[in-house]
Amino acid sequence: MVTAARIQNAILPPSPPKWENINISVYFQPSQEVGGDFYDFQALGNKKYGLLIADVVGHGLGASIVASLSKFSFFQNHNYWENPSFLLSSMNDDLVKRSQGRFTTASYFYLDRERMRFIVASAGHPSFFHLAKKDGMINEIKPRGKPLGILENLTFVEEEYNLELGDRFLFYTDGLTEERGKGLEEFGIQNLKTLFNQFSNLLPDQAVAKMIAEFKSIMNLQGLPHDDITLIVLEVC
Repeated sequence: MVTAARIQNAILPPSPPKWENINISVYFQPSQEVGGDFYDFQALGNKKYGLLIADVVGHGLGASIVASLSKFSFFQNHNYWENPSFLLSSMNDDLVKRSQGRFTTASYFYLDRERMRFIVASAGHPSFFHLAKKDGMINEIKPRGKPLGILENLTFVEEEYNLELGDRFLFYTDGLTEERGKGLEEFGIQNLKTLFNQFSNLLPDQAVAKMIAEFKSIMNLQGLPHDDITLIVLEVC
């Protein structure tokens, strides 16, 4: 377990990247010593960037092993980092052979700051939120797609949107929205959306800290969560 924890720490970025005119904050909390959530950030040159967030079903040692395999596949398919649907299709082909039936949900977010556009594809992952600076509206985005590692020869849908300075994004894994704390009700997407909007005037680091504090307070959560939690806020400055 100690070795697995070291491996997981090695596959996760040690800190959010310091990209020009992009501000990123991350909260990551596994439910055990190791977990199945993982994420990555890549600067692709010419003001183009990629963000992957993924969640292996279950948690603990088994999930962490598949997470490592998934992360390896992500790097192995670096030629597709500017093509979200191709990337997920190729990762799926790899994981069908290697993951022993344990599936992974994932979203890949490709940001082109030069063209002020972003493209996303999803493999069964929860939706993410786009907060538009110009009107303060929050758009929930969830492209269709099946999880990785179950069926061969899957194709994925890409969705493309306009981007403006000041826009903000929130990505997460379902350990956050499905947490019940000591009660019967899940935290839910609506609560998350409300907190995202409530703290949108703060810098991403401050917003994430406030959101997690409110989440723990609402759920009366003490100690570790029931499932792995990842929360990422990205702002285009």
